[in-house]
Amino acid sequence: MGIYDTLSALGQKFGNAKSELNAGAIHITNLKPQIDALFAQIAALEADKALLTAQLSTATANISVLEAEILVLNNQIAQLQADLIAKQAELDEALANVGDPELQAEFDAFKAMIRTRYGELALIPWPFDGWAWDESHAGTPLDLTGYVETFRDDFTSMATIGRKDANPATVKWFAAARSSFGDASLGLQPGDYYDPFSIVDDPAATDGKALRIRMIKLDATTTPPNPPNTNQWKGGLIQSVNELGEGWSQGGGVFEVRFKCPSGINMTTVPTCNGAWPAPLWLLTNDKKNPVEDTRMEFDCIEAYGSDPEGFHAGVHYKPAGVLAPGAFPNRTNNPNYVGLDKVKNLYAGDGSLLFGANPAGNLFNGQYWTITTKFGDAPGDLTQVFVNGKEVQRAPTLSWFLNKVYMIVNLTRFGTDTNPITPQDLYIDYVRALAKS
Repeated sequence: MGIYDTLSALGQKFGNAKSELNAGAIHITNLKPQIDALFAQIAALEADKALLTAQLSTATANISVLEAEILVLNNQIAQLQADLIAKQAELDEALANVGDPELQAEFDAFKAMIRTRYGELALIPWPFDGWAWDESHAGTPLDLTGYVETFRDDFTSMATIGRKDANPATVKWFAAARSSFGDASLGLQPGDYYDPFSIVDDPAATDGKALRIRMIKLDATTTPPNPPNTNQWKGGLIQSVNELGEGWSQGGGVFEVRFKCPSGINMTTVPTCNGAWPAPLWLLTNDKKNPVEDTRMEFDCIEAYGSDPEGFHAGVHYKPAGVLAPGAFPNRTNNPNYVGLDKVKNLYAGDGSLLFGANPAGNLFNGQYWTITTKFGDAPGDLTQVFVNGKEVQRAPTLSWFLNKVYMIVNLTRFGTDTNPITPQDLYIDYVRALAKS
């Protein structure tokens, strides 16, 4: 090929390249308005975003103000409720002195009206509408697949139990870290003149040892003698946080206790809830650590009454967010459930077998160990289940406040008056443990 031909070919390539560049320039020129339009849209969206951000900031500030105002109103309402309860007590006393049946009837109607009205005034929600325990799945086996232990005490040593002001880094339990309730003093701690706590040998315990909480009646002749002007009955209580609310707590998960109630108690002399009142495991929201805005609860995994030895009692107590007055009746609602073990022992599982075999000793005070497990759902609406000896006895939907952090309490006290009480009375705890999803 000659030089002329080579130059001619290069000229042709140059011409083609120039045509492609011209086409590209035309395409870019066509794209520019589209790009400009997109930039304009982005600018408009940024402006909308800035406006919405400002509106959200204003709304958040308004919500904070409203929440503060609601908290103030709730506290004022709680005080009014307490005042009203006190006034009702005064009226009751005055009415008792008058002794007029017609006036009594009128006053009863008036009190019913007041309760209705100030229940509405308090704006206290009833959280259990449509919520109930369901026993139709009795016998479903406990499944802890995917759970790991987060707390466990096998009670082989008293070293895990401290006084109410103990350092939570050194012990798992704190004695007498809350006020007494029931008809026995719960204010005794390890090292006091009477110590209700001890580790004892028990071949029926999983490791041969158990915590014994001994409730005893002291008088001037006992050793030790009862201090003057104090309750003669002494029980015991331990919990997993100290008096400052420091210690172990957990939201949701699984809580389990293996226990043996006092046995041989005279449980029929008085037809009321009298005698021993063991609560081998119950859960309480940590009021000293959780903000008052949290909904608080007490979940009784198991409590038993000497007057109802075949009864399994579980209860959910609810206290609305923002209400400070402790224990005022209108501020605490509950949904207790009662399952008679006399009935549970005769329930049949899906395969037709008896849940607890043919043994008729469905009695919490029969001198045998029982294992109670409470398994909360992972989220609101999931199942919360209660198990006896690894078999379900009841279930219900998980409410959102079931998942707030709670600490554990174990205690033995009394409820009512026995005509022929036995002393001492012992509650044995083999172990307490908690689990959570791994």
